[in-house]
Amino acid sequence: MFSADLAADSDAVRDMREFLTQFFGGPADYSARKGHPRLRARHMRFPIDQAARDAWLSHALGALDDTRAVHEIDDATAREIAAYFHHASAFMVNHSG
Repeated sequence: MFSADLAADSDAVRDMREFLTQFFGGPADYSARKGHPRLRARHMRFPIDQAARDAWLSHALGALDDTRAVHEIDDATAREIAAYFHHASAFMVNHSG
């Protein structure tokens, strides 16, 4: 779904960072910049089947594990974030592939 040269300062990474920050109670920078998240609608242009969902989820959970070590994220918070990743990624499936 993302280009092989996805950089930390890319729009996609900025969108993800701002969205997750907002979703989990931080500043609403994402909505201020882009409007209502409309998560599913914004992703409809991408064919997302179960395999794509599973791949994204695997990477997201791996990134969460890596981030936990660096930022000392406690177990309860990590479980809440992981649960959101599971739920949201299932909701994004829009193609039977």
